[in-house]
Amino acid sequence: FSDFTQKIDVTRLEYLFLKKVSLKSFSVCVLNLIYKNNISFKKLVDGDYEFTKVSLDNLSESEKVILDIMFEEVGDGSKTSLSMISNYLNESGSSFLLHYNSWRDKFMEEVTRENFYERTGRIKVVCVFYSVLCLILIFFHVYFDIFSVLSLFLLVFAFVFFMYGISFKNRTEAGIEYFVRCKAFKSFLLHFESLDTSNLILYLISSYVFNITDKLVTNSMKDDIILNYMEWTLLIDSIDKTMSSSVSLVRSSVRKKRINL
Repeated sequence: FSDFTQKIDVTRLEYLFLKKVSLKSFSVCVLNLIYKNNISFKKLVDGDYEFTKVSLDNLSESEKVILDIMFEEVGDGSKTSLSMISNYLNESGSSFLLHYNSWRDKFMEEVTRENFYERTGRIKVVCVFYSVLCLILIFFHVYFDIFSVLSLFLLVFAFVFFMYGISFKNRTEAGIEYFVRCKAFKSFLLHFESLDTSNLILYLISSYVFNITDKLVTNSMKDDIILNYMEWTLLIDSIDKTMSSSVSLVRSSVRKKRINL
């Protein structure tokens, strides 16, 4: 599996596994930009992290949006920090959500072009149509007071059609191949005895998506590798907590404002 990360972008793992793009994918993209040396970081004395924009080489459109958010919207153009990001989220949360949605739209365009999943729009429409049809028939059964076992079957069918329609995730041949490799890769991370240290950072980023970062330490690691591991683990944890807690508060605040309108 040493060549795994050369076969697929680690930023695609969440979408490949769950067919969704969440704040975790955003954080993984930030970490991947650090790994690719587009961004550098250092831990400050007060425990904060400072980020510096290093390079604009080999950037996707969605990655350009991330750099704009971090360094143009939040930072001074070349530098930013976790505390600045946290303050920005608390003070300009609605603005961040707009930028985040812009990034998500770009990211979804990119992953959709990679054709991991079949187009499912027609299937979803058909399933919703049949579920609505079943509900209409149930309504007539109740209205004309002919509720029976058939009505119960129709109710079950309506539920089945609806749930199947909203959860349908049919992978393409390429998607199935990558998904199987992902599952095997996750198993490898959970059961390996030694690490190929040249890929340590990408292993850590992948393990963050799989929620198994704390299981990667082994006795075979050398002291300098453990220090590197701990440094990146703290960085991942700090980014995750800052983004998750702040964005949760922002979304909660936006929902309350909508309710009060």
